[in-house]
Amino acid sequence: MKNTVLAALAAAAVASTATAAEYTFQIEKPSNVNIRSIRVEGGEVIGLPEGREPDTFSVTVRLPDGVCRADLTLFYNNTADMRSDSSVDFCRTGGIKVRQVRY
Repeated sequence: MKNTVLAALAAAAVASTATAAEYTFQIEKPSNVNIRSIRVEGGEVIGLPEGREPDTFSVTVRLPDGVCRADLTLFYNNTADMRSDSSVDFCRTGGIKVRQVRY
């Protein structure tokens, strides 16, 4: 019985990790814009550069399998409440270009 439960848990763990899809997403921004963090609703962002990021950089976005569209939020360093929100189809769009941010 104990081995059956462990086997079922192991199978569930393998299945859950296999159902995530990863997308490489490129961000291009003006040199005076600093991105503090990136949030993807229902997903995970991996690889945001530490410190001052370059003008063009890539992150990995991990979403549940079968999900392409998600809300993306960029939080900027220059002020606590400055952010931009958009809905992105990660299956079709390989990146975004951030315009000049007015503070």
